[in-house]
Amino acid sequence: MITDKLKEMLRGAVRVAVVGVGSRIRGDDALGLEVARRLSGVNLERVLVVEAETTPENFTGVIRRFNPSHVVVVDAAHFGGSPGDVVVTAEASSLGGVTFSVHHTPLSVFAKFVKSSIGASVVFVGVQPKNMTGEGMSPEVEEAVEAVTNILREVLLELLG
Repeated sequence: MITDKLKEMLRGAVRVAVVGVGSRIRGDDALGLEVARRLSGVNLERVLVVEAETTPENFTGVIRRFNPSHVVVVDAAHFGGSPGDVVVTAEASSLGGVTFSVHHTPLSVFAKFVKSSIGASVVFVGVQPKNMTGEGMSPEVEEAVEAVTNILREVLLELLG
C-alpha cells in the first residue's frame, strides 16, 4: 500500500530530492535522518538526498539548484497510529490530526516555499513515533525506518533508475 501510494504520488518524476528531517537527540525523531543516511548510497544522478536535521529551510538553496520535480520529506508524524505506522500524504495537514514533529520552521511552510519557488510537488512520509526523548530509536520505529528506506529505494530505482 505504501509502495503504491508513493508510486502514484511520484508519477512523472524527473528528479527527486529526499529530505530527512529530525533530531538525533530526540529518540524516534531521528528517523527521517536515518532514512536519508541509508538512502545516501542510492547512486542515481536524478536523486538528491539531504539530511536536513531540524532546519530543512537551510537547504532550500541546495534543493533549488538540484531543481527537483518532486521533494519527499521524511519525518516523525503524530497521527494517532501505533508506533512505527507510516502515512504518505501530499499535505502535512491533509489528514485530520497529523502533526509532523516540530522544528524551527513548520514543514507546511517549507512545503509552500518549495512549491512556490521551485514548482516541485511535495510528498510527506511520516512515521508515528513512540519515544521523542533521549538517543536511540524504539524497535518499532527502527523497523519502520528499514521498511521506508527499502520502499523508497525500490520506488526511486524503478521510476528513475
